Amino acid sequence: MKPLILLVSILFTVISLAKDISPKVLESKINRLIKKSQIKQNNLGIEIRKISATNKETLYALNSDKMFVPASLTKIPTAAAAFHFLGPNHRFITTLESDAKIKDGVLKGNLYFVGGGDPTFTSESMWSLVNEFSRENIHTIEKNIIVDDTLFDAIRYDKRRDPTRKDRAYDAPVGALSFNWNAVNVFIRPTSIGAPAQVIVDPTEKYFKVINKARTVYGKKQRLKVSRVQSKDSNEFPFETIIVSGSIGLNSKEYVSYKSITQPEIWSGYSLKKFLEEKGIKVLGKVIVGKKPAKTTLRADYKSEPLFESIKSMNKYSNNFVAEMLIKNIAAKFSQPASMDLGLNKVNEFLQKSGFQKDSYNYVNASGLTRDNKFKPNEFTDFLVQLQNQSEMFPEFLTSLPISAVDGTLKTRMTRLASAKKVRAKTGMLNDVIGLAGYVSNSSDTYAFTFIFNGKKRKLKNARDLFDFITAEMSK
Repeated sequence: MKPLILLVSILFTVISLAKDISPKVLESKINRLIKKSQIKQNNLGIEIRKISATNKETLYALNSDKMFVPASLTKIPTAAAAFHFLGPNHRFITTLESDAKIKDGVLKGNLYFVGGGDPTFTSESMWSLVNEFSRENIHTIEKNIIVDDTLFDAIRYDKRRDPTRKDRAYDAPVGALSFNWNAVNVFIRPTSIGAPAQVIVDPTEKYFKVINKARTVYGKKQRLKVSRVQSKDSNEFPFETIIVSGSIGLNSKEYVSYKSITQPEIWSGYSLKKFLEEKGIKVLGKVIVGKKPAKTTLRADYKSEPLFESIKSMNKYSNNFVAEMLIKNIAAKFSQPASMDLGLNKVNEFLQKSGFQKDSYNYVNASGLTRDNKFKPNEFTDFLVQLQNQSEMFPEFLTSLPISAVDGTLKTRMTRLASAKKVRAKTGMLNDVIGLAGYVSNSSDTYAFTFIFNGKKRKLKNARDLFDFITAEMSK
């Protein structure tokens, strides 16, 4: 029996070795893929590391000690820092409070709407908060809704973010009291030929003025333009204007456009007022910004899902708003009102303790919506390897990453490649930047990798396809 056991052992060893990726073979295959992509090698930063006991086995490296703009790959260190400072099960709390008595169903004073920095406070969250408040048996609020977002400072846009303001949802402001990612949904439907299209602003029409110039025409095509314009006076009502123009075909499907808002505290307050009114609770006063008194009575609160759900929202869909909200929440643990500068300083301290050399990277914006962030692929990959050894947070971190050909920003990628469903990675994209970083597995091993392209815009698709093809070779 012993010779048979020995033979079986040798066979399993040979099979196992056959599954390992040979560095020379992989290098040859990647070099051929790069040549075929027609991308200059100096525009690429690549590091592939086999995750092993030593954590030092590099299978392939190209310009891996050179600094590259990572775009949204930045959200990986942002997520790790949030887990480190706040903990995977941290919950954000939004409250409704008052300092007035209730008489015959009337709150004889103000209602204070207090933000706790929740980056995922949505319509469902608001409904839950208002539903709990309704059990106080209040049918009228005699005075104002006072919006208190003083947990954070009043700086809405990180100064290191691309300074050109957009009205698109990805360029949303941050605030301790924020709602629906500080973005509005504009739905457009056809009506009858020659008539104005139907425009529905959800969820808070009263915050906006809507100018509808869109018409319904024959056919299925949509030629629509939607823009959001801020009022010149920030105290002017309505606070922003939605302009819809163009045409939509009678047989067209519903069209939706997502636009950022500019005043998250007012936006949140008007949204609360709408939800209260839908529940039959009248607000006789206005929505104004202020601070709650030292002594109040809690009337209702909403506790968010655990932090890892916020990080999943950030990483799966590359949500810039969530990233910057998390940094201010980190800062709030140390000082209030929380500032972006303090949060970024704390994250940089964490990164340097995690192995990033002080002068070999640049982390100045949490979301990656800047060209000032810089990382070396070898240090970035080393960080990914280290994360896998942190059992207190790695399962949640891994779950937050998009899965190739399954969900998030990788849903439509690698669908016909060997790496379909085998890659969990964060994507990155700016003008002239494409990135992919995370993990890929085959039947025997797991690899950490960082791929970054910094070059001309016309080569972005080539680079994206190249990275997908490389993961396919690694997953075989």
